[in-house]
Amino acid sequence: MNYAVIVDGVVSNLYVSDFPLNSEDVQTDVGQIGWSYVNGVFTPPTPSQTAVQQPTILDQIAALEALQTPRMVRGAQTGSTSTFSSTDPNFPSMTSAQALATLEAKIAALRVQISSAQ
Repeated sequence: MNYAVIVDGVVSNLYVSDFPLNSEDVQTDVGQIGWSYVNGVFTPPTPSQTAVQQPTILDQIAALEALQTPRMVRGAQTGSTSTFSSTDPNFPSMTSAQALATLEAKIAALRVQISSAQ
């Protein structure tokens, strides 16, 4: 049987079991994660509830900063010529220094957008 974990009226998780793991969990054959559960009825979210939000500029900066790994920084500082490769098409194979410079330029451009918006 499939069971739904309901948190604040929304399905937060699903699991398969012969019995509910918690007394609040609800058996379902239709409910999915993100669906509402009110008065014993599962309801899919409306399109506006599921619309993908574009990342904010701060989110984009945080994602780029996360790519600046200690290994990349160390390679740039030591002048390593070993190639940094990425599956991201924005960062083809390049040295650590080149990759770090590319990331820093993108971050700087995003910060300019923030400054000009204020």
